[in-house]
Amino acid sequence: MSFHNFFETLSKKYLTNPTSQIEIPADSGDIIRCHLLFVGIVQCVGFRYEALRLANHLHLTGWVRNMENESVVTMELQGTPERIDCLIQEMNAIPRIVIDRIDRTQIPIIKDETAFNVVY
Repeated sequence: MSFHNFFETLSKKYLTNPTSQIEIPADSGDIIRCHLLFVGIVQCVGFRYEALRLANHLHLTGWVRNMENESVVTMELQGTPERIDCLIQEMNAIPRIVIDRIDRTQIPIIKDETAFNVVY
């Protein structure tokens, strides 16, 4: 395999899509907060980094954290339903992340939250 082919294969699997290519959806105006539990190949694959990158691009607040179980990541997202759905759709489109199941629960919003963070 040539270096070019190797890099092309590697980039398809591991490099992220630029956020500049992600269209921010039109908003309904309603702000909600969701607790999400992602199950699958979601640790050691850049999941939290991608969530942070996408949440910042979509102007969502909240946090993301790995759980002790290596196949689970938990996240809280606050923003419009359309932007939350967009983040989930984009996470599902990343080839190195395999999401088998998402448990989603709507929870009360946090009024003064201003950022999205990775929690350790």
